Amino acid sequence: MKKSFYILLSIICFFATNLNAQQTLSIDGNTVIKDASGNIINPIQLKELMDSGEWTIEPHRDEQGNISYIQVVPKTNSDEKPSKKELQKSINNNVIGTKAPDFNLVDLEGKKLSSDELEGKVVVLNFWFTTCKPCVKEMPDLNKVYQEFKDDTNVVFAAITFDKQPDTKKFLAENEFLFPVYVDAMDVCKSFKISQFPTTIVLDKKGFYYNYILGSDSKIEKTLALSISENLK
Repeated sequence: MKKSFYILLSIICFFATNLNAQQTLSIDGNTVIKDASGNIINPIQLKELMDSGEWTIEPHRDEQGNISYIQVVPKTNSDEKPSKKELQKSINNNVIGTKAPDFNLVDLEGKKLSSDELEGKVVVLNFWFTTCKPCVKEMPDLNKVYQEFKDDTNVVFAAITFDKQPDTKKFLAENEFLFPVYVDAMDVCKSFKISQFPTTIVLDKKGFYYNYILGSDSKIEKTLALSISENLK
């Protein structure tokens, strides 16, 4: 049993080493491992997540630079091996024009938002998380779109993250993101089958997928504004 445990740790260390060519993580029996929601998991659970191909790991360090814990996070656009073009084509063929799943969200102050309340409105959903660099990079462009349509009561914006409220509030204290933010929403990410972060979705007034922007997009400001305008006609 002990031998098997060390073999497992070696496999995990292989994954960790490949996170960054200049950084090697050492994982032992005392290493704290957390899932995306902040729950502590064991090495076997970690391996199961890594085997799925949908997750990677991220080290969190203390003030001295020592690793305090490692956390499993969804792969971002830059992590994913399959061609983004191929994935986007598949989504366009199979998702656009279909009904989006129902969802319930909770914002930073505990206020709830349900898809049942959004009938007749154009809905913009941005899926992100606080340590996702591509997510943060596109926020200024998303802010511009929000500023353009914020006074239109027929348009609803929601930035959805699986991060907990404290971590999200800390991030927003240092980074401007104008979208209304909804936290602790891993179940919503799963129901929408989000495979890359960021992902931005536009739903039409009947709750059907109108546009699905997989990963970061340098033209997202123009693309989003056009999608919203077309659905407001």
